[in-house]
Amino acid sequence: MKILKYAVGLVIAVLLFLFSAAFLSSNGEPVLVDALVVPPFEVRLGIILVMVFILGGFMGLLTSAISMIKLRTEKARLQRRLQNTSQLISGYSK
Repeated sequence: MKILKYAVGLVIAVLLFLFSAAFLSSNGEPVLVDALVVPPFEVRLGIILVMVFILGGFMGLLTSAISMIKLRTEKARLQRRLQNTSQLISGYSK
């Protein structure tokens, strides 16, 4: 089963690479990019689109990571509070 997962992952990675290469080759027209802080420069359209897609993915991962860190710290705080409350209640019952 482990070999099958590896093989499927490898096939998906190869297909993704092939589709990316086809996308880049079919979108090879140069476009002028004016980023306001650097002088305008020309780059192939496909490269710009792929870079924006990758940047968006990384930004999504970053925001997800920040949310996960906040949730974990809140969970730890609530667990400590629950443990303290539980000890306090069990102390009164004795």
